[in-house]
This record gives sequence, C-alpha cells and structure tokens, in this order.
Amino acid sequence: MIESRDYSKIAVDNSNLMMKLPNNYEQSLELFMKEKRITEEELAYASALSVRTISRHRVLGTRTNTKITTIIQIIIGLKLQPPFSEHLLRQAGYILNNTEEHEAYRYLLLYDYDKGIDHCNQVIKRFKRRR
Repeated sequence: MIESRDYSKIAVDNSNLMMKLPNNYEQSLELFMKEKRITEEELAYASALSVRTISRHRVLGTRTNTKITTIIQIIIGLKLQPPFSEHLLRQAGYILNNTEEHEAYRYLLLYDYDKGIDHCNQVIKRFKRRR
C-alpha cells in the first residue's frame, strides 16, 4: 500500500516536471528520457523500435514524418503518465480524436501505459480483429 506521503511526493515531482516541460518535441523527449534514466537502446527495446528511430526522434523530432503509432510506442516505452503522454503527443503535432483507433490509443495511454509494449500490442491486435 502506498502511504499518503508517497502520493504527496509523486504529486510534487509531477508538478515540478510539468513546469519544466519544453514546448518542443525533441527537448521533451530528451527530458523524459533523462527523468526516466533510460538510454536510447533501452527505450528502443521497451518501445519495440530501432535505436536508429529513437536517435532520429531525439535529433530531428517530428521532422522525420512521424506516425502517431511511433509516438505511442515511445510513450509506452517510457511508461509516461497520462498528462505527460498528452504533452508529448501534442508536441509531436497530434491530438487524439474520436475515431475507434484513437480511442484504443487513449485507453492504452490512460490505463495501460505502465504495462509494456507487448501488452499494448496485444490490445491493439484484439482491437483490429474486432473491426
């Protein structure tokens, strides 16, 4: 069980991080990686992307014609809490709309963001089979 002082620390830490967030995708990604103490190689593995893709995102950001699925994979790999995933999506130029596909992404980012990429891929596969 998490004690109330743990919740207070989490709230303060999250608030401090929110105030530090840059208005730029590449810098936001860099900050999240630094906060999570995760390397490009670790993020690539955790998001089922290549190290080259992660590197391009850190340097070129959204100038790489990034698909929303790639951003979602990075967010899941970082296990970002919902306000932070929303920030990174917005900085990448995406807003989730009300399509079925985006609703599936929204579910993952709200409720399963900490379950890992394999779990999330299974959810998406089940979603696609239902269509």
